[in-house]
Amino acid sequence: MDILAIDIDGVLANFVDSMLPHMNGLFSTEFKREDVTCFDFWSAFGMKKEEFNPFWDYMDERNLWVSIAPMPGAINQLRLLSEVLDFEYVTTRPAQLESPTSVWLSSNGFPDKPLNMVEGKIDINTRFRYFIDDRLEDCLYLAAIDNIETVILFDAPWNRSVNLPQNIIRVKDWDEITPRVFGL
Repeated sequence: MDILAIDIDGVLANFVDSMLPHMNGLFSTEFKREDVTCFDFWSAFGMKKEEFNPFWDYMDERNLWVSIAPMPGAINQLRLLSEVLDFEYVTTRPAQLESPTSVWLSSNGFPDKPLNMVEGKIDINTRFRYFIDDRLEDCLYLAAIDNIETVILFDAPWNRSVNLPQNIIRVKDWDEITPRVFGL
């Protein structure tokens, strides 16, 4: 059976839309999703990485990792995909977030599948044939790996590019993934 790897934040978890109100409140800003045009949020906010650390502390103190809304359609589409593909969750979240991430997946009704906490997508096991991610740099790297047949780029303001390799397919939402990519 083919194996699909699925990123969490920006693909399964609607991190930006769920957390922007908290970010805006903490930093006294009024950013919208379309304003987040780079993957590193602190850059979108015009900050240095260390200046953004209070937000991560804020998330941890309030256990907000388990309150992030799922991306629309993700749960139902994963149930469909689980009938024809084996898949695993892959995230670059820090290792200390493994438990809250597992709780989030379970409490939102995502299929029970392995969770891989990796330091970078470059650490992934090359047994995957398909990969879904929202980080353009990771998708470009993954598309160059021989055994990865298709990389699905989940469209977001921080990953817009017109020149994608042939084996990267951009999708706008979960409802587009199963029929367009897997023919279901």
